[in-house]
Amino acid sequence: MTRSLVRGVLCLFFLLFVAAPMTNLALTVFMPKPPPILDHVARLDLTSLVEEAAEKGSFRALRDLGQIRRYRRAAVNTLWLSFLVATLCCVLALPLSLGFARRLLSSRSPVGTVVLMPLALHSYLFAFSIILIFGKQGLCERFLGFSPVDPFSVTGLVITQTVAFLPLAILAQAPSLALYSSGWTAVSRTMGAPWSFYLRHIWLPLNLRGILAGWLLVAIRSASDFVSPMLLTSTRFRLLVLEAWRDLAGSNWWPGAAALSMEILVICGFFMLIERTLSGRAYAQIDAGDPGNLEAGSRRGTWLLRAYTALMMALPFFCMLTIIGFSVGGLSNTGFSFAHYQEVADDLFKGLTVSLTLGAAVTGFCLLAALAIAPVDSRRAGPAKRWVLFWAQAAFAIPSTIYAIGLVSVFNRPPLFLHFTPALLIAALAATRMNYALNIMGASWDALGSDWNDRASASGASALFAFRWATFPFLRGAMASGAALIFISALQDVAISILIAPPRFYPLSLVMTRNIADGLFGTASALAVSLMLVLTVPLFLSLNLLSSAGLFERGHHDQRHPAG
Repeated sequence: MTRSLVRGVLCLFFLLFVAAPMTNLALTVFMPKPPPILDHVARLDLTSLVEEAAEKGSFRALRDLGQIRRYRRAAVNTLWLSFLVATLCCVLALPLSLGFARRLLSSRSPVGTVVLMPLALHSYLFAFSIILIFGKQGLCERFLGFSPVDPFSVTGLVITQTVAFLPLAILAQAPSLALYSSGWTAVSRTMGAPWSFYLRHIWLPLNLRGILAGWLLVAIRSASDFVSPMLLTSTRFRLLVLEAWRDLAGSNWWPGAAALSMEILVICGFFMLIERTLSGRAYAQIDAGDPGNLEAGSRRGTWLLRAYTALMMALPFFCMLTIIGFSVGGLSNTGFSFAHYQEVADDLFKGLTVSLTLGAAVTGFCLLAALAIAPVDSRRAGPAKRWVLFWAQAAFAIPSTIYAIGLVSVFNRPPLFLHFTPALLIAALAATRMNYALNIMGASWDALGSDWNDRASASGASALFAFRWATFPFLRGAMASGAALIFISALQDVAISILIAPPRFYPLSLVMTRNIADGLFGTASALAVSLMLVLTVPLFLSLNLLSSAGLFERGHHDQRHPAG
């Protein structure tokens, strides 16, 4: 009874904070302003909504997508930027993913930790560091007399997104590559197949799905990235997400903002279609004999991998050191001091308090929801669980800026006037992050099975006793890992907060971004260092849990071929 009530509440939650905003955004494309959809639903008067849409409806916003030059340019730029960044990340991540898959790298080693460290940093932090390094009066100008890269350009944006999203490609590729049986290598060499034939007809088809999964994840993140393009390129490089923001915040042109938002969703769906089509050509995993020791390999290859890893991590590591140096005045003319931290002490305390409050509230809500949904077998799930899982995945795939625009269109008037309230911000972050908890907890619960509770019940133990001593110890790792990912993601958000957060409830990430936009680099670097320190703790926790699970653990070998 209690679990059914919780699932009903979750269905209502996703109906209000995911289905309603996206439906309203789609209707706004054809109307001069967002219709009061909740008001019509509350009064059970959908007829007037249909009549209003028929009377005031127009296809002008859709025609503008093809007729207005800046809209067309923004669509083309968004497509090729996402393709370029996703392809670069997948290609650059392959050697590092193979290192994790073959246990030549470990997330518990210093090198492996540095490789995955950018997970704790959002792309806007890398954009900030690129400005500090390559911008006017930056490190290159001061010490070299010239800057090899213009940070306020497309090149600076591509570098920023590639560095920021590279760990996502690694995490998506490594589990798939770890399943690859290296026995195929020995078979192809014995048969005399050339290296090019082996890569084209054996290795690539067997590992295509993992590579495409990383490509899709990075492509969608690149298409929906909002803060980095706003800081680096602004109007010099048209992008759909920036044009939607300008139409809404600059001219209050709702139909244009809604049409551009729907176009971004279409592009993300196009990326998913490409991934599904190419994944269908991937071969199933075929065993080719005992792969042997996965750590076995030439010493030269190991050293080449270490050199490549050092090269790939040089820029992100230097970016972090640059922000730290600026925060203490060590890279400025003022000399070493903590003056920047003193200047932002009040903003730092308020922003950090808000961020920790948001992170705790969102993480707790998501974990409780996952505990109520996960125990139901996905093969026997009722309509309530299927509804929750569908909208959780939909909210996770929606770009943050689009989702925030949809929220504003629904909750900026009665009967639920939640705009500029902490409640709406918490609900929005929970809806877009709940997929982490549902997927992680669901997979762990499926692995646990129902035998534990059945045996405990047969022995006369209460459900609470069985959960405390049987279920919880098994799910503790999954809960902590999911909580770390949700907490990190919630504290990194800017795109949702900038549109719906009340002025007195700005999280630390938004306070820092506003300092960067205002050119206050010293105080922004102090805020950035504080944010990095807060995010590092859950990052290390999640990496240790992944290592304990055997995904990146050194010396964890494939046991599919037991000796004897």
